[in-house]
Amino acid sequence: MRKYALLLLLFALTTGLVVGCSKNVKFGGKVTFDDGTPVTTGTVCFQKADYVARGTLDANGQYQLGGEKLNGGLPKGEYKVYLNATETIEQLEMEKSGDGAVSMQPIVPKNVPEGAQIMGDRMLVPAVAVQYTKASTTPLTCNVDGSQQSFDFKVERYK
Repeated sequence: MRKYALLLLLFALTTGLVVGCSKNVKFGGKVTFDDGTPVTTGTVCFQKADYVARGTLDANGQYQLGGEKLNGGLPKGEYKVYLNATETIEQLEMEKSGDGAVSMQPIVPKNVPEGAQIMGDRMLVPAVAVQYTKASTTPLTCNVDGSQQSFDFKVERYK
């Protein structure tokens, strides 16, 4: 009986070590515009299949990636990398009725730029070129295999 308990314990420890070998990878990096200035707003997103992890960009364009749990890391694999980074370009006027009451609907300009969003009385546009804002169009990729501690990316500005 004791022999079987010892074998069971050995199996459990061995299985734990094998599972431990495939731990998630923790890393960070920096996102800059092609002129070297940092992208200072938004998030950098890593996506593969049905998995997405995000890291918030700081004032220096740096991010840390922790996965679904805080500082949990990412599973190894090939990822598409895209950004959710916007900036306000215009404060919109609110629509006024004949009696002077203000409607909650902003007056939207006729030529809204591609990728722009209306949020309340502000128009937001991507801070980066539109191609970097979706997993389906981004040219950015990386292979997370544990050999790198940092992934840095250069992107073009929104025009």
